[in-house]
Amino acid sequence: MSTVDYFSETDWASFVVPSDRYTVLSAAASQMLDGTGTLIDSVEINFTLPGKPGVFTVERDTVDIAHPGWSIDITLETEVIEQLYAL
Repeated sequence: MSTVDYFSETDWASFVVPSDRYTVLSAAASQMLDGTGTLIDSVEINFTLPGKPGVFTVERDTVDIAHPGWSIDITLETEVIEQLYAL
């Protein structure tokens, strides 16, 4: 059962850890399958890397959203993209 209110005014982008290495374009509530095939709530984040062409998308589950200080760090994804451009 979904717990995300898809019609709320939640600013999902505000949960993404700020960085000069990327620019978040949008973040929206979504759903994804977990490792067991169960549908869980998630957030889909679209971002760019300064000086690099393309818009990138990452999806993260929101299972731990109730924990104080919960945030989304997309630094690892940024590093992978930068390494691919360096090839």
